[in-house]
Amino acid sequence: MTEPSKRAHLGSVLAAATIAMAAILLLASPAEASVLGPGGFTVATSSEQAGAHADITTDVEFETAEGVTTEAVKDVVVDLPAGFTGAPAGVPQCPTQLFIKTVNLFLGEPGCPDSTQVGYAQVMLGVLGGSFPVEVPVYNLVPDAGQPSKFGFTAILVGIQFSATVRPDDYGLRTTFHNISEIASLDSTKLTLWGVPADPSHNALRGRVCIYSSEFCPYPGGTSAGVERKPFLTSPTSCSGEPLTARAYVDTYENRGTWNAAGEPQLANPNWQSQSAEIPPITHCDKPAFNPALKVRPTVTESDSPSGYEIDLKVPQNSNPDGVATADLRDSVVNLPEGVSLSPSAADGLQACTDAQLGIGSKTAPTCPRASKIGEVTLSSPSLEDQLTGAIYVGQPTAEDPYRLFLSMSGDGVRVKLAGAAHADPQTGRLTAVFDENPQQPFSELKLLFKSGQRAPLTTPPTCGTFTTTSDLVPWTAPEGADASPQDSFQVNAGPHGTSCFSSLASEPNVPSFEAGTLAPIAGAFSPFALRLHRQDGTQRLSEIDATLPRGLLAKLAGIPYCPDAAIAAAATKSAAEELASPSCPAASEIGSLRTSAGPGTLPFEVDGKAYLAGPYKGAPFSLVTIVPAAGGPYDLGTVVTRTALGVDPETVQSSADSDPLPQVLKGVPIDLRKVALNLDRSQFTVNPTSCEPMTVDAATISALGQPSALSQRFQLGACAALGFKPKLSLKLVGKTHRSAHPALRAVLTMPRSNANMASSAVTLPHTELLDQGHIRTVCTRPEFAEGACPAGSVYGHATAITPLLDQPLSGPVYLRSNPAHKLPDLVADLHGQIHLVLPARIDSVNGGIRTTFESIPDAPVSKFVLSMQGGKKGLLVNDTEICAAKPHATAVFDAHNGRAFESTPALKAGCGKR
Repeated sequence: MTEPSKRAHLGSVLAAATIAMAAILLLASPAEASVLGPGGFTVATSSEQAGAHADITTDVEFETAEGVTTEAVKDVVVDLPAGFTGAPAGVPQCPTQLFIKTVNLFLGEPGCPDSTQVGYAQVMLGVLGGSFPVEVPVYNLVPDAGQPSKFGFTAILVGIQFSATVRPDDYGLRTTFHNISEIASLDSTKLTLWGVPADPSHNALRGRVCIYSSEFCPYPGGTSAGVERKPFLTSPTSCSGEPLTARAYVDTYENRGTWNAAGEPQLANPNWQSQSAEIPPITHCDKPAFNPALKVRPTVTESDSPSGYEIDLKVPQNSNPDGVATADLRDSVVNLPEGVSLSPSAADGLQACTDAQLGIGSKTAPTCPRASKIGEVTLSSPSLEDQLTGAIYVGQPTAEDPYRLFLSMSGDGVRVKLAGAAHADPQTGRLTAVFDENPQQPFSELKLLFKSGQRAPLTTPPTCGTFTTTSDLVPWTAPEGADASPQDSFQVNAGPHGTSCFSSLASEPNVPSFEAGTLAPIAGAFSPFALRLHRQDGTQRLSEIDATLPRGLLAKLAGIPYCPDAAIAAAATKSAAEELASPSCPAASEIGSLRTSAGPGTLPFEVDGKAYLAGPYKGAPFSLVTIVPAAGGPYDLGTVVTRTALGVDPETVQSSADSDPLPQVLKGVPIDLRKVALNLDRSQFTVNPTSCEPMTVDAATISALGQPSALSQRFQLGACAALGFKPKLSLKLVGKTHRSAHPALRAVLTMPRSNANMASSAVTLPHTELLDQGHIRTVCTRPEFAEGACPAGSVYGHATAITPLLDQPLSGPVYLRSNPAHKLPDLVADLHGQIHLVLPARIDSVNGGIRTTFESIPDAPVSKFVLSMQGGKKGLLVNDTEICAAKPHATAVFDAHNGRAFESTPALKAGCGKR
């Protein structure tokens, strides 16, 4: 018989035998399957070298009783330790229709090509109380849609397919045999997958098929793969020094394990029985290379602007089948350049994705809110044919990591979810992106593209120049394998919005714009007061804001309680949410609102706060406190409390505001203040002057670098002529009325409501009263007065002023104070209360009469002013005649701030009885 005839005869005999065996298996009652017995699971590798392309053999044996397994095996799941990886896309794949023909290979039909073989399976089948081995090739099959990989082999007309997926928790390999046929009992399965399938060392088993025994092989194999040698399996690149653990899980048709809707086995179900197997420790972690490259680029090259960023990390992979693989990346720390920071402008409408919505540890698609997406991510891996694509999300803040980042990407049936964080320097805002404990899976390129536009989450540096990103990348081979520190630089070469670009912050212009005034510019009327401050991109940042109001622009403090110092201190310790839920200051002390805009670009983020009246501060009689809950999007940056000392000039009553320094960085986020809008809009709080002369609201800002900028806004009111002016003065001598007596004097000035305020007054006493210079004992010097140290002997009277703006009158002594410019000392009323008021008056003689002139009375409403001068031995006045007989009258000349004048001749009353 010729050789071809022998092969044909052998083929027909084998075919007949195979068909007969299949008939026996099909006609026999389904054998009861098995469960894992003690020692029934082992795993072996052909090399312990880190990153080696080693063969992996898994051996699963099942218990039998008298040659028959006890339960029918339905599913087998084998989990390899994290770090073992595969690259099925690099090996030719067998289409499903060819694999079906492979199942019928004894019928002589061509099946899967030898180039698609990736391993060898040895299966022990139990039939009719006995068992026999089957040894067949394992083929790399074209995976189904949404499946990363699929493999298959045939055990006597029974095609067995299994998949290799990536576990969602640690991204280790999971091999799954699902719904195994019940035709015959499965006593054992020994599966070997080759590290380099096309290697000639596997030729002896390539195409080899044996049944009944290892010596009866109708297809003896011995063929070449005929394709390029490429790595298929790779060992971990982590050397812990400890054995690795694999685990096999088995369920049966009698006791079925559960599966979820995503097709994942729920291995916690008690019907899944499992055993573990040890793999010798991985060694020589100093061999794998690790040479990543980093590229960081903003999407705009203008300074001080919102910008997208592209971060591209490449890890060159060693595809040499005779070498070792590149080390996998474990920890990554990327330090963005100084000046690149989180942008407050991004907070508007921003939301966060919770851990539950991301679903780390599951294969389900994340359900993160659309508004939490801040970019896109792509990943290329030698393990996958296509890129993984996905999104960058803002993660729900935690106390430890307020600025979390989530990455979610998917493709080829694989979904990867990573959680990291951006650490922001609390002093400068410089950002460091940190992703620790990354999966032990290879990738050749990871590209992050953060969104651009006015709501971009990041900024460009505030100045022009070269900016360098540094990094510290730790491989899984550490500490034997060295870290890598790739760097990259980019240029910023233009200013924002086409402006000039400066190389340092100090050289930037400091030119904020300023507007201020009352909303109703009517003299003497109550009107809200508004102040607006604005700075452009590319200018020095604001630190302090001071202002001086026009004379006569005052506030009605009567009836307004101060916000307590304890409440102010408590507000500074609160979160924004706590302050919003329970304001620290009482509502009764609220006098206005504050709106601030922060962040670069044309759409800065706006935050609202409240303004409160508070008590004395830094030597000023009272203060303004602004409390701003700094919350934006998912971020709570605390409560910003800024206190401004409100000073009052004691002679002009002109108000000034001197703010504390504004915070520049809040919890690592540069505030980058662009606009400040203060509205003092409490009802009947701010009152206008009664003068219509042109004036100014003056301001001064100090930048974060200490550079001042002077600002001014024209201020002028109208309707002054509508204000009346008719003061009423009464004068009375108290004491003896005869000539040479020294009476006391009481003067009472009253002002009708809605009148213009007094600007000056001159009262000339009649000739019946003379100044007794012999009674001028002690005069307070101007330095003594400035120090509040006037001697008691320099007090000659007392004064009280009542104003509707304050709860309590102002009162205090009346001194004689030296004045080198005048022949006689000045008469000075030193009034104290909620504010300090000094009213100096010049004393002289006109036509032989004593004249007292208050030349510069503040533009402030006073309803009543009482001046009491001492008499007797301390009296400055002496009668020149019998007062009751003379019936004297004084002359009073009054001028108002609105330009009106009024004269009167009030009687000089005395205690003359009915006479």
